[in-house]
Amino acid sequence: MKRCIYLIMLVIVLSMLFSCKKGDSTNQLEELELSLLELNEGEKNGMDSEDTFDDEEKKEMPIFVHVAGAVNQPGVVELVGSRRVFEAVEMAGGLSGDAATNFINLARIVEDGERIYVPNLEEIQDLKDSLGNSNLFLDQFGDSNSSSQSSGKININQAGVDELMTLTGIGPSKARSIIDYREQHGGFNSIEELLNVSGIGTSTYERIKEQVMI
Repeated sequence: MKRCIYLIMLVIVLSMLFSCKKGDSTNQLEELELSLLELNEGEKNGMDSEDTFDDEEKKEMPIFVHVAGAVNQPGVVELVGSRRVFEAVEMAGGLSGDAATNFINLARIVEDGERIYVPNLEEIQDLKDSLGNSNLFLDQFGDSNSSSQSSGKININQAGVDELMTLTGIGPSKARSIIDYREQHGGFNSIEELLNVSGIGTSTYERIKEQVMI
């Protein structure tokens, strides 16, 4: 649109140039050159403003993402401005109590039309069982807050529910019992104390004793 106006102005200016008197030609030319320069500068500024406006407008355009899994109100949500996974989750009612938050990047930038799935603790446990090896599970789905050392053992005085669930035979209930015992007794003084935890018998202890440390 601005280019069309520029061309029209150029035609008018040229017409004025040919119609001006010889005696005033020098002054007329100077005035016309100045007008052309101002018009050209105004066009450039206008185009820059339009580009800036387009960038800002794009940032403010809403996007829609599908949030599913362990959230309170799964479904399609609208995001405007900042577009992070945690914001999409908040728009979906927040995380449910059984969400396995260690296995999803809440800070990731999302794209329009994508689907975000938040796994729950039971699903993580099933996945761990299907792999059949807790070390393999950690290699593929490592906990960013892991208290395990280079040996691959889990520190039962530091591990959270998600990490304890990587132990063979330990599900959400037993993991919670381990943490409850730890909090009630000020921590474990020995690995054998696991036998005092509700729900952990000799068979479970024998399976996990080589996988844990204090």
